[in-house]
Order: sequence, then C-alpha cells, then structure tokens
Amino acid sequence: MDNIVPASYKAYVENSLIKYQCDGVLPRCGKCNDAQHDCDITSRVFYSYEVVKDLIDRVQDLEARLEASQSRSTGPTRVEFDDAHRFDVNVQLQQSGLAWENDQRNARPIDQISQELGALSLGHADVMAQYYVGNAAGARFAKIFFSSLNLNLALAIPTSQASPQHHLLELGQSCASLPPKHVADFAISVYMKRVHIWWPVATYPALRSIYSSVYEHGSTCSQFQRFVVFITLATGTKEAQNTGCGAELKSMFAPEEYYRTALQFFDSFSGLDRITALILLIVWSMRSPLASDHLNLWQLVRQAMSLATEMGLHRNGLAWKYAPSELEARNRCWWCIYGLERKIAVGLGRTLSIRNQAIDAMFPKHTEEDDSLPTSAVSDAPLMTFGVGPAVHLIKLWAISGDILESVYIARPATSLSPAILQRLVNSLRQRLSQWRGSLEEYPTSQNSVYLQMKVQYAIVVMMLNRPSPSFPVPDQEMTRSCHEAAKSAIETWNLLRERNEILLDWKTLHDVLMAGLAWLYTCWSLPSIDLPTVSAISSTYSSVLHYLEMVDPKRTAYSEFFESLLEQVLARRNQDRAQETTSPNNHDISTDWMEANFEQAVLDASCSFDLADLDNFMLDYPYLIDHDQNVGW
Repeated sequence: MDNIVPASYKAYVENSLIKYQCDGVLPRCGKCNDAQHDCDITSRVFYSYEVVKDLIDRVQDLEARLEASQSRSTGPTRVEFDDAHRFDVNVQLQQSGLAWENDQRNARPIDQISQELGALSLGHADVMAQYYVGNAAGARFAKIFFSSLNLNLALAIPTSQASPQHHLLELGQSCASLPPKHVADFAISVYMKRVHIWWPVATYPALRSIYSSVYEHGSTCSQFQRFVVFITLATGTKEAQNTGCGAELKSMFAPEEYYRTALQFFDSFSGLDRITALILLIVWSMRSPLASDHLNLWQLVRQAMSLATEMGLHRNGLAWKYAPSELEARNRCWWCIYGLERKIAVGLGRTLSIRNQAIDAMFPKHTEEDDSLPTSAVSDAPLMTFGVGPAVHLIKLWAISGDILESVYIARPATSLSPAILQRLVNSLRQRLSQWRGSLEEYPTSQNSVYLQMKVQYAIVVMMLNRPSPSFPVPDQEMTRSCHEAAKSAIETWNLLRERNEILLDWKTLHDVLMAGLAWLYTCWSLPSIDLPTVSAISSTYSSVLHYLEMVDPKRTAYSEFFESLLEQVLARRNQDRAQETTSPNNHDISTDWMEANFEQAVLDASCSFDLADLDNFMLDYPYLIDHDQNVGW
C-alpha cells in the first residue's frame, strides 16, 4: 500500500492562515512537524474512485478466503495423496488449457495402457504426467506387445484409466507414543524376519541396545535412537499387518502414526547415523501405503548415495584405521544403499549413480555379535539361520540388474552395434545370472521363504533381460523361451507365497506382477509349443495372485478385469494364428517393417541424440567392463 499516492490534498487551516506552504507529507506535514502544531492533513487527503474501489475489492477477497480457510479447518481433514508433490507443472497445464489431459483423451488406448503400466513402478499411475519412467519399467515392452498383436484394448482399459479417480486417504495428525514393551518386542521380531534379513543396516545387538536404552533411559536418549525405534516400529507393524499378524501384535497405534512420530526426531544427524536413518526411511517408504512416499524414493536414495560416497563408504582404504566393528558398520551401510539404489533405479528406469568398477568395499559378514542372538527375542528368525547371506546374495543380483539396465535398455539406433556385440553382451549377462542361480541352491528347499523370495527376484531380472527391449525389440526363440520360463516361475512362486501369506508387499509389487503376466501372455503367443492346458492353468494361478493383491488394495480390481480381457484376446489371436499356419507359417511373427518403424519411433520418443562413433567404441568394451569384478566379488 506504500505505492498508493493521494490524488490531492487540502492544506491545514493554520498553515493557510500564516501562509505556510504545506508539503502534504503523511501522516503529519513537514511544517506542522517542525512547529509542533497539531495537523489534520490525514482528514484532508483525497483518493480517486479507482483506488478506493480496488482496495475494497481486495479486502472483500481476503475476507472470503479467510472465511473459507476457517470452514475447512473445522471440517474433517482429507489429504490427497499427491498434494505434497504437485509441482509447478500443474499450474502450467491449467494455464495452457490442461494440454496433457487433452492429449491423453486423444491418445490411442495402446499408449494409454502402456504408459499406465509403466507408471505403476512409481506406485501410483495417476502421476505419470509429472515423473519420468524409463524403458526398463516396462511401458515400451507393453507397447510392443500390444501393437504387434493389434489388440482391441478399448474395452480392456482399467476403470481407473477410463474414469480417473483421485485416490484419497484419511490422514489425521495423530502420532504414536512408545508402546508397551511386549508390543515393541513383537514388532522388532517381525522386522527382523521380514525386513532386516534383506537390509541389515545394523547388527541385531545394536538394534536391541537402542531399544533397551529408549525404554530404560528414555530421557537421556539421543534423537537418533528415538528415530530408529519409531521407524522400525512403523515398518515392523506394517509387515505384521501384511502377514495377518496385526491382531496378534495388539498395537493401539497404526504404522503411519509411528512413522509420523519418527519424523519428529529426524533432525541434525551426521555421519553414519544420518546414512542409517536415510536407509531406514527408504525401507519404510517402499512399504508405505502413501503414494507420496513412493515418489520420494528416488530423491532419498540419491541423497543417501551422495553422502555415502562423500564419506568414502564405497572404498576399502588399507591405510584407514577403523575398528573392526566400525568397519563392518560402514560396509553394511554402503551395501544397503547400493542395493536400494540399484533396486529403485531399475524399477524406475533411471540412471545409476556409481559404476561397479569404482567400488572395492568389503561385503557385510557374519560377526561374533550375530552369534549372540537370543532365541526368545527372534524365534525362528531367518537371521539366526542365514545371517547376512541372503542380503549379500540379493545385492549381487541387483548388481546384475543394474548392468542390464545400463546395457540392454540403452536407447540406441538400430545400426549402432553389430549383432555379434549384442549377443556377446547378453551371453555375459546370462552367464552371471546362471552363476547366481547356481549359488542359490545353497539355501534349503523351496519350502523356505527366504529361498522363495530370492527366486522371485531372480525371475524378475531374467524377464527384464529376455523380454522385448530397445536392444532386442524382437527377441529370438532362446530369449523368448527364457522369458517364458522366468514368468512361469515367478507366477508359481508368488502363488506359493500367497498361500503362505508371505508375499513381500512394497511399492512395486503390483507392477512386477503385471509385468510377469504380460511376459507370460507374450511368450504364450510367441511360442507355438505352449499347449492350451498349460496356458489356462498358469493363467488361473496368475489370477489368484492378482485377486490376492486386490484384497490388500481394493482400488486395484481394474487390473484383474484388464488381464482377463487381455487373456481372452490373446488366446483368440493365438488360435487364429495357428489356424493360418498352413498358408502362412510365420504369420505370428512381428514383421520386419513394423519392427523397424516401432524401433525408430522408440528412439524419437526418447528424444535421444547419438554420437555413433563414441557409442560404438564404448560398447565394444562394455561386455568386458561388466564382467570385470575389480575385486568386488561379483
């Protein structure tokens, strides 16, 4: 309001009588101020109608907004999943007439569904306009599959895509207090069985010591200790709910309430404490029911990776004088971050932050502290049987998947690499996967949940290598057969875990299951030797897994309907192709012309520019690079 200037003013009476020249300064003119006279110039100032009208309008607008804000604060609080993560792009879309929504309405059903399936790797398909998802997430594979069969997907669009809905979650601002000791013991037991076995960021005695300190000396505990207790309580109680143990837990607080309490203590950590806290936060975010937490995964893991490399956790300096316990803590932090970064990067199709050749940190190992596990505290915990072995084994699998991401899923011109180089690259990756699968047999039989979980992850990586990709838009029969066996293995293993209520539910579980279903249908159509009874049996098993996920999240019912519709059309097309084999034996293959056009479009869609000479020189050495272990023990 300082820039509002009066249109005119009338001098103070005494100034007029003594012939002072009034300077019109508000709220007291200069002459009256010097002579210490009373001044009423504020009542003799005149403003134009336009200025007054504008001020009145602004006051009325502010009053209306204040009233609306007060009415919302008195009503029930409903927070939309993505409100905390709506970037400025939304404002730009509104100003441009909601251009993206109009493009989606005009897009072909194949594009719509392919993009939605790929965006499920974000945990929430409704945000695909705002976040980048790479080819490894499966959108390109889905588009190639749907286009090659020329399916009618207009009736198969999930209801969430045909009629967009905003998924809301009732969130209060309540937090949790420290639960009774027996509740905490049960939650940490579930945490050790279901989470710590894969991400052993700290030793079990260290976690137990933190819990004891918080319960016995709460007033003197650090912020870090309080954070660790509440974030592990949140993750442990969430896993208890996922496995049907929520009633046995008897906790009066929800996992989200423990999580909100933990965030209150996330403050001013440094060193390994900060990295450990970030790892625990990422592990929770992968299991959180909030889509906003899933969208933060990439930023969190890159921040943790940056802090870890800054501290040199990825190196094994022989001159560093660390105590054995501190060195083990550094190694565990590093490899947990590495595994999380590879898992998230591959899931979202993002670039990797560090090459394997830059790493020489030692893998986590079984320590004397691990032998002190009390049986009463962690009954039947896999950690007592396997130690950190499953975590190390899975980290090695994530390393292979990262190399697949950086080699097979690089968008490149069709002429950039010779078939021999590509085949050499794939053979190298297959050999490493075969060696990893062979070492998996060291674990007990298929009745062990640890074995089954790793078997599922192995099948997912094999599918990613062998399904249609930028490097192999039309896989050969050997790759298609490998993809078929991997999809079948994943579906059957998921079903076995479902029967035991042991499926690990995280932000990408639904996406992985849907990609396995698409890979299964694609290979059933591509391989003439697959008989119809086998197709029907595995499809029925797959439907059971999808229905189980629907029970966990009822909003996902549309995808079961989508799969059933897609299965019906694939079987019809398969029968049609088989009937025409006598006149056109290769009718089921994707035509070369279509493949080339689709591949060129894929390159254009990726908005890639290439230096063919540099790329060819790099890829000549790449198979050697991904095989070269640099003493890491891949």
